[in-house]
Amino acid sequence: MHQIFLRTAAKLLNFDFVHAEQQQVLASLKGRLQQSKEEGFSTDQSSKCAIKGNISSYGKIYHVPGSNAYESVRINVSSGERWFCSREEAEQAGWRASMGSSLDKK
Repeated sequence: MHQIFLRTAAKLLNFDFVHAEQQQVLASLKGRLQQSKEEGFSTDQSSKCAIKGNISSYGKIYHVPGSNAYESVRINVSSGERWFCSREEAEQAGWRASMGSSLDKK
């Protein structure tokens, strides 16, 4: 989500019709996000936690690295999908392992 914001902010900074005040605010926000990344905070959850929590017509399902669907699953945080750091964390949050691979059931 932060990456989308940064791309949008960068685009807005390049348009002449954006008011000077708006440009200053956007530049400030972009700087703060960049600083937080440099200090070790990642805006990309996948860099910290590798288990994908996907919501589909089958419910809330988690996928571990190496499982059948792992590479094809895309996480959309704005729709409630998320990343988990452990199977236990995913299950405690109400998600279940996918049925596609024995890797998901370990």
